[in-house]
Amino acid sequence: MGLIEINYLVDLSYSFNGIVQNLSYAPTRYLVVTIKGEQYDLDYNHWIDREPTIRVGGVMIKRKGTMNLYLVLRNTNDTTNLLDPASR
Repeated sequence: MGLIEINYLVDLSYSFNGIVQNLSYAPTRYLVVTIKGEQYDLDYNHWIDREPTIRVGGVMIKRKGTMNLYLVLRNTNDTTNLLDPASR
């Protein structure tokens, strides 16, 4: 199994629902978000394409077993699925 497949399985296993506490970048240029004190490496290309919309204070929701990643912008009720091309 290659690195891409391993990263995909890791991303698929993530499950979180909470406020983005911190954003940073790993040395390999993927986005690292902290939610409820846990760090998640968001290296899936379709998520990274939307990183300018991800902000501290927004809510991110990801369920295990799906690649859908939902973002609720801070101080709004607007929800975006970062994987949905129509919402780009």
